[in-house]
Amino acid sequence: MIPHKPDEPIFLICKKCHGRGKILTDEGKQPMEFVRFWLNPNY
Repeated sequence: MIPHKPDEPIFLICKKCHGRGKILTDEGKQPMEFVRFWLNPNY
């Protein structure tokens, strides 16, 4: 028997980068959190 092939391509999203292809280091996260905090309109 031939195994069933999927009709659509299978997409897996990386749990670390969420499909963006980039992972920030701890040093890179600090300025990003600062910017996100000050751009947040709820503060």
